[in-house]
Amino acid sequence: MTVLENDVEQLGTTSRETPFDAIVVGAGSSGLTVAHSLTARGASVVVLEAGPAPFLTHITNTDLRFARDLLRNLREAVAYRPRLASGGEFGVNYGCFGGRGLFWNGASPRYSPADFAGWPADGIPQQADYAWAEQQFRVTTAMGRTAMAGRLIAKLSAGGFAAEPGPFAADIEDLYTGRLSAGIASGLGLFFRGSGNAAVQGKLKVAINSRADRLLVQSGTVRGVAAVGGQGTAPVEILSRAVVLCGGGLESVKLAAISSIPDPHGRIGKGIQDHLFYPAQLNAPEIYDATSRSSAIVYVRSQSQSGHQWELHAPGNRLFSIDDGAPWVPAAAPPYEIMIRSFAATEKRDDNFLEAAAGGLGSSTVHFSYSAADQAKKAEMAADAVRLCAVLGAQGVTPPDLSSVDRFRTPGNSYHEAGGLDMGVDAATSVTAPDGSFHSVANLVSADAASFPRIGATNPHLTIVAVARRKAQQLADRFAVIP
Repeated sequence: MTVLENDVEQLGTTSRETPFDAIVVGAGSSGLTVAHSLTARGASVVVLEAGPAPFLTHITNTDLRFARDLLRNLREAVAYRPRLASGGEFGVNYGCFGGRGLFWNGASPRYSPADFAGWPADGIPQQADYAWAEQQFRVTTAMGRTAMAGRLIAKLSAGGFAAEPGPFAADIEDLYTGRLSAGIASGLGLFFRGSGNAAVQGKLKVAINSRADRLLVQSGTVRGVAAVGGQGTAPVEILSRAVVLCGGGLESVKLAAISSIPDPHGRIGKGIQDHLFYPAQLNAPEIYDATSRSSAIVYVRSQSQSGHQWELHAPGNRLFSIDDGAPWVPAAAPPYEIMIRSFAATEKRDDNFLEAAAGGLGSSTVHFSYSAADQAKKAEMAADAVRLCAVLGAQGVTPPDLSSVDRFRTPGNSYHEAGGLDMGVDAATSVTAPDGSFHSVANLVSADAASFPRIGATNPHLTIVAVARRKAQQLADRFAVIP
């Protein structure tokens, strides 16, 4: 048995003798950030991850990138799909050590000040939180400063799009003698560098395939969790001084909702948001350099929380294949298509909520629909895509055409769902305080996107990490007064 496979029975026995300082539920980017941050401050921490540990790095850093069918097969093994009340599924999520950040790319822009409209001031990550996240996830704009990126930025800027080099979480800024580049960053990199030895030394306990079944709440205090480790086993109580929810925008909400957390104003699970997600492919081979392997990551920032952002990746279909042996011949063909994608926040409404149900990952039902404002925003984004394509002198890849709202992904498939445990200063309209602690249970903390009171137009991953870091530091500061 490895140090990632601690037995919940043994953890329960140990905790009855001396409760752990914190149990972190979920081992995605936010959970691993919290675990690392608390362990570095001397806290004793248990990380519970409901899924397995199938990979030890971002999958694009392996040769799985050349075996797309095999990769889909392996990814499907850790997939789960929450239900939509209207029928179908609310996207797809992935339960595994490292979270779904192991499967997707590393676009890592900071939230703009406008993205934080509606946030409590004390809940907004600070410069130090963002700087830490960027350092740990190796964020660079190097691929936004290539010659090709310069050509894209010049065309976009001339056409009225305020384009800039795109920040990306990949260790490609510099090459050092004697050290290989680490590729695309993920929460696993942070864990191995910062907490791997602590796990071997027993300062940090990790239990994969171990699901938090419910929170142990007594007299307005959380005492720990009841965890299930393995098929058909009875829940085991693991005790701690604090519990930090990092199970994602839906699973954290579910665990709070099914655990009798006092909720006098009925706010738990209300106001789920998602991103309207518009993806498309463009052909513009003349933008490439025919003699050198060109690439580019370019970003167009939204000017408001209700606006939309653009990301451009070129070549979108082979950007991280590194070297597949094929000759470099830019053409109007899939290997050289420019991927464009746009995000915009759905309207914040109580009609979009989580109907929690006990059970395994994805056991809850999501009530989610698009409002009239959302539909209008879709039309605006699609029209903007047509304009962007014209500015680049590109040809949209069909079908459907660029102006079609059929291009938008269905609910949950932006992978950016948030809310349901909203931060705020007023307990009548929010669930958690600016430091992530629940208004009704001070030693229970939400440190992931479930605590976002609003999502901005900006890709949220870096902000999720920065928020988790801030809340972990605040919890570490509070340990002296938590009984």
